Amino acid sequence: MNTNKIVRDSLIFGFALFAVFFGAGNLIFPPSIGLASGSDWLPALAGFILTGIVLPILGVVAVLNSKGKFEELTRPI
Repeated sequence: MNTNKIVRDSLIFGFALFAVFFGAGNLIFPPSIGLASGSDWLPALAGFILTGIVLPILGVVAVLNSKGKFEELTRPI
Protein backbone atom coordinates (compact mmCIF):
# COMPACT_ATOMS: atom_id res chain seq x y z
CA MET A 1 0.00 0.00 0.00
CA ASN A 2 1.19 3.50 -0.72
CA THR A 3 2.62 5.34 2.29
CA ASN A 4 0.84 8.57 1.32
CA LYS A 5 -2.51 6.77 1.29
CA ILE A 6 -1.85 5.29 4.74
CA VAL A 7 -0.96 8.71 6.16
CA ARG A 8 -3.98 10.34 4.49
CA ASP A 9 -6.38 7.65 5.74
CA SER A 10 -4.92 7.85 9.25
CA LEU A 11 -5.39 11.63 9.34
CA ILE A 12 -8.97 11.37 8.09
CA PHE A 13 -9.80 8.66 10.62
CA GLY A 14 -8.13 10.60 13.42
CA PHE A 15 -9.99 13.83 12.66
CA ALA A 16 -13.27 11.93 12.35
CA LEU A 17 -12.82 10.34 15.77
CA PHE A 18 -11.84 13.71 17.21
CA ALA A 19 -15.02 15.23 15.80
CA VAL A 20 -17.16 12.41 17.21
CA PHE A 21 -15.79 12.61 20.74
CA PHE A 22 -14.80 16.26 21.12
CA GLY A 23 -17.35 18.11 19.02
CA ALA A 24 -19.08 21.31 20.04
CA GLY A 25 -21.72 19.39 21.97
CA ASN A 26 -19.11 17.92 24.28
CA LEU A 27 -17.51 21.33 24.86
CA ILE A 28 -20.52 23.64 25.15
CA PHE A 29 -23.28 21.59 26.75
CA PRO A 30 -21.64 20.05 29.87
CA PRO A 31 -21.28 23.37 31.74
CA SER A 32 -24.83 24.42 30.87
CA ILE A 33 -26.22 20.99 31.78
CA GLY A 34 -24.37 21.12 35.10
CA LEU A 35 -25.68 24.60 35.82
CA ALA A 36 -29.24 23.70 34.90
CA SER A 37 -29.23 20.41 36.85
CA GLY A 38 -28.31 22.02 40.17
CA SER A 39 -28.35 19.47 42.97
CA ASP A 40 -29.50 16.71 40.59
CA TRP A 41 -26.11 16.64 38.94
CA LEU A 42 -25.62 12.88 39.21
CA PRO A 43 -28.47 11.90 36.82
CA ALA A 44 -27.35 14.69 34.49
CA LEU A 45 -23.79 13.32 34.53
CA ALA A 46 -25.04 9.79 33.88
CA GLY A 47 -27.11 10.98 30.92
CA PHE A 48 -24.21 12.95 29.50
CA ILE A 49 -21.85 10.00 29.84
CA LEU A 50 -24.39 7.78 28.10
CA THR A 51 -25.06 10.14 25.21
CA GLY A 52 -21.63 11.74 24.91
CA ILE A 53 -19.33 8.77 25.45
CA VAL A 54 -21.10 5.39 25.34
CA LEU A 55 -23.25 5.97 22.24
CA PRO A 56 -20.39 7.37 20.10
CA ILE A 57 -18.21 4.40 21.08
CA LEU A 58 -21.02 2.02 20.12
CA GLY A 59 -21.37 3.87 16.81
CA VAL A 60 -17.67 3.45 16.04
CA VAL A 61 -17.86 -0.24 16.96
CA ALA A 62 -20.91 -0.71 14.72
CA VAL A 63 -19.16 0.89 11.75
CA LEU A 64 -16.03 -1.18 12.35
CA ASN A 65 -18.10 -4.38 12.55
CA SER A 66 -19.79 -3.55 9.25
CA LYS A 67 -16.40 -3.19 7.54
CA GLY A 68 -17.19 0.47 6.85
CA LYS A 69 -19.93 -0.36 4.35
CA PHE A 70 -23.31 1.31 4.64
CA GLU A 71 -25.08 -1.69 3.13
CA GLU A 72 -23.61 -4.01 5.78
CA LEU A 73 -24.50 -1.58 8.56
CA THR A 74 -28.14 -1.30 7.50
CA ARG A 75 -28.67 -4.89 6.39
CA PRO A 76 -30.63 -5.88 9.57
CA ILE A 77 -33.06 -3.02 8.93
